[in-house]
Amino acid sequence: MCTTRHENNAGHQEESQRQAIVRALDYDKSITQQVQGSVSFSDALEYLLGGDSLNSEYTINYVRNLKRVPLDGCPPDFQAAYQRHISAWDSRDRTQITATFSDILAIAKLHGVEFTQPSSDAR
Repeated sequence: MCTTRHENNAGHQEESQRQAIVRALDYDKSITQQVQGSVSFSDALEYLLGGDSLNSEYTINYVRNLKRVPLDGCPPDFQAAYQRHISAWDSRDRTQITATFSDILAIAKLHGVEFTQPSSDAR
């Protein structure tokens, strides 16, 4: 089978974008794991969004770290979805946080990246 230079470049760009998505999601996962520790993901989320901790320094730092997720090289639709996720965190809207993260994972899957959310069970 003969491939053109354009096909080779497109394949290289797609692989590069997949790797960038994996880097972004791995970084996101590491941030979540720092918060999660030995509690369930839902408990960690509740802690970050709970009444007294809503504007806690811990939550503010978590959102600040989300803004550092490396999106360079990610496809535009993934970058836009991740920015919406950050905006949801900025607004502390639990429903939007969950929905926008689901969108991120769906877009990653469209680009050939399978990624699982942190477990809802205690680790």
